[in-house]
Amino acid sequence: MCMQSLQIKPHPDPTNWPALFDEIISILGTSADRVYFRGIQGINEDSTNLIRGFIEPIMQQQGEFSGWKRICFAIYKPNSMNLGSTESFTGEEAGDADEIPWFSNEFWPPYVLQSDFSSINGYEGVLLPGGRIMMGRFVDMIQTSDRGPFIFWDL
Repeated sequence: MCMQSLQIKPHPDPTNWPALFDEIISILGTSADRVYFRGIQGINEDSTNLIRGFIEPIMQQQGEFSGWKRICFAIYKPNSMNLGSTESFTGEEAGDADEIPWFSNEFWPPYVLQSDFSSINGYEGVLLPGGRIMMGRFVDMIQTSDRGPFIFWDL
């Protein structure tokens, strides 16, 4: 069975969603309401990918339920020749608990998807009220014809 985990932490830098990403999945709300983040995705503890993205509120209430949020993020493997270090960390290294000691150092922002990443998928979806279910659509940000739905639960 394939088990995936997402570990994200707020990181207030707007370049976590650079103009290059915004061309494919656009920011909608006002910047005052947006929370940027970065993190890691683990797959069966064998592979680690990096994550950058943002969450913004959906202002228009959906039926009787408030608290809907839009989430957009990219899961990627950087090309070490262009973006620098791709050293993966597990989150168990020593460091300040408020920092992201498991996030690699890389040159950011990227400028060319095809050369800066060995793989990159963009995700645009909604966090349902309560924050435990996320669903939406994904797109391969290099081969944009590759796309489909996604659902994550037990967040």
